[in-house]
Amino acid sequence: MANAVQTTHLIDHPSEHYVRDLATAVEGALWNHDPIRQSHTMLNIESADGVVTMAGNIRGHMLRSIAEHIARGVPGVVRVINQLVSDNQIESDASIAVAMDPEVDVTTDRIAIKSYLGMVHLSGFVADEVLATAEAKVARITELIQAVPGVREVASHLHAVEGSGDDGYVVEAVEDEVAEQVVGARAMGTLLSEAKRDKARAMLKAREATRAAAAG
Repeated sequence: MANAVQTTHLIDHPSEHYVRDLATAVEGALWNHDPIRQSHTMLNIESADGVVTMAGNIRGHMLRSIAEHIARGVPGVVRVINQLVSDNQIESDASIAVAMDPEVDVTTDRIAIKSYLGMVHLSGFVADEVLATAEAKVARITELIQAVPGVREVASHLHAVEGSGDDGYVVEAVEDEVAEQVVGARAMGTLLSEAKRDKARAMLKAREATRAAAAG
C-alpha cells in the first residue's frame, strides 16, 4: 500500500493580492521609471475591467507620454485613459486664458507664469490709470488661472501699478543699501531704475505696433 503524500497548501500573503490589483501594478511600473519617480509626479491611478485611468500632475509633455507607454505595457491593461496634466500644458492654457480675457487686457509679456506640478507662481506687473482697477485685474488673473485644469494652487507675486504703463514698473532698485530715487510709477513703495523704464517703454511700443498691424 502506497503511503499518502502530504501536500502543503501555501496561503497567499495579503500583499500578493494587493500587488495583483491592476491600478497598483500600473502605479508600481510608473514609479520604477526613475524620471517619473525623481520628479515627484503626483499620480492617481484607477482601473476597471482592464481600463486604467491616470490622473494627476506631471512635469512635462514627454513624461506624460512615457507614463502612458509604461501603463500600456502592464499585463492586463486593455486601454489607458491619460488625464495627467503636464506643467507645460498648464502654463500654455493659463497664458491663453489671461491673454484672451477681455476684462484683463494684459499680455503675458508683462507677467510670468510658472507651474511646478500644478503649483502656479505668478510674477510681474499689471498697470492701469486707476490703481483699484489694476488691483482688480490682478485678482481676475489669479481667478482665471485657478480655473485652468490641473492647477492645484496659485501663488501670486503680481504687482498692481498705477499709471499708463509707459511711466515705468515696479522693481526693487537698491544701491549701497539705499533705495534709488527714480521718477516713475509707484506701487507698494518701490520705484524703477531708468534702464527698466526704457525696457518697459520698448515693450509697450512693440505691443502697440503688433496691435496696429493686426488691426490694419
